[in-house]
Amino acid sequence: MAEPSAPPSSPEPAPPSTTGPPSPSPGVLAATIGDELVLYDPDRGRAHRLNRSAAAVWEGLQAGLSGDELVAVLADAFAVDPAAVATDVATMLDVLAGEGLVAGAGLRAPAPAPPPVQGSWLTLPPADEPPGQAPAPHPVPPVLALHTGVELATSSAEVSAYLGELLAPLRAPAGTAVERRFELVSEPGGVELRTGDKLLRTAIDWPIAIRQVVIGLNHLAAHPDPADLVTVHAGAVAIDGRVVLLAGEPGAGKSTLVTALVADGATYLSDEVVGLADDGTAVAFPKVIALELDAEGVLGELPSDDAHPDLRDRHQRLVDPHALGVAAAPGTTLPLAAVVLPTYVPGALGAATACDPVEALLALLANAFNLAERGAPGLALLADVAVSLPVVRLEVDDLTAAVATVRSIVAGGEHS
Repeated sequence: MAEPSAPPSSPEPAPPSTTGPPSPSPGVLAATIGDELVLYDPDRGRAHRLNRSAAAVWEGLQAGLSGDELVAVLADAFAVDPAAVATDVATMLDVLAGEGLVAGAGLRAPAPAPPPVQGSWLTLPPADEPPGQAPAPHPVPPVLALHTGVELATSSAEVSAYLGELLAPLRAPAGTAVERRFELVSEPGGVELRTGDKLLRTAIDWPIAIRQVVIGLNHLAAHPDPADLVTVHAGAVAIDGRVVLLAGEPGAGKSTLVTALVADGATYLSDEVVGLADDGTAVAFPKVIALELDAEGVLGELPSDDAHPDLRDRHQRLVDPHALGVAAAPGTTLPLAAVVLPTYVPGALGAATACDPVEALLALLANAFNLAERGAPGLALLADVAVSLPVVRLEVDDLTAAVATVRSIVAGGEHS
């Protein structure tokens, strides 16, 4: 939110969310940038930009001030009548409580946090879970989902060969510890995806089952265990050994721009999930690039995908990054140079606009995967990126112009 505002009127006040004096809700993360405060609620995945007065209320609660003490301190700081301050503080507390940021007797109860995703790859048994049935006979070379070693096998020699080709950019180095094992097995009711003795899901055919494997590897990369990285929904390429992060929601054009940059000589790191380490380096997850089926209309001719026509994804065009240019090995770390936030705008010629640090942090938070697991160190890292590196919004249509602008940003060139 830009700043707290008065709550909507309601015929019946909501019951108090808790007993006791107002206090910050457990788990809420805070970052100060200049004279502004940004709060992040991991339970709801929402970031909030507080104005000066709301930030003062939050900081007073953090310091353990009572309601009366808070009013007195703010009245003195802002040279305002205490009675007026008391009214404003009550309103702010109620708004913050409604957002789930503050709890206390007499305050609004927040909307419930969304339930956890059911059937997720994130709640899988450990790798040493004993197999419940005979193992699938056709193994696929192990791969790395950021730093999680994954072993796959299928009941089809052709499918295993195809998966080996599709996942080759993620091939794990020899000796990598395997932490997850999955099997795809064709049964009368469809293709079963299993781990240990658990059935994760059943797909109606091999292409859908293969797509679920790719999605599952994305999920494992987005939520590493242990959570020693911040993961961001972004593509990434390296230019002259320095990484530009291309962050954005689905449909923002990340994969298309990544593909154009790799074809232009940049080194591919990912088109979906990027890990950020505490030392400011980006960690490569060079999965197969997933493009829209009509991508050739924008990008021009792409590498052939004529092999295994019966196994191809019917909803996306999957491209081996090595067929376009250079891809980093999985787990490669390189220094982060800039963040670009692409948006498709018809007719755009690569116009770029720098974000202020708070806007930059909010954009990064909107695309963070695992701050609930990484916690305060993760927010501090993203705040440091927002303050210390260029974060730029880029309008994209003409890919040649967009590639030139990205190269200029990474090189430290001018952008407007």
